[in-house]
Amino acid sequence: MLKALANPPRSVGDCFNCVLILLGMEPNWAQALKTMANPRKFINMLDGYDKDNVPKKLINKLKPII
Repeated sequence: MLKALANPPRSVGDCFNCVLILLGMEPNWAQALKTMANPRKFINMLDGYDKDNVPKKLINKLKPII
């Protein structure tokens, strides 16, 4: 359903930007669509994410969004 959106609501875009930043990717909707192209791979990336060891550099990038 999200993949069909050409321009997502701000909250959806912000959420995906945060996810992409944490995954070390460019935070934009085009990248989000690319990442969601393979849902199984995307879910596996999220499941395997080491949430307990997020680098400070990434946390600082999230601050303006959060």
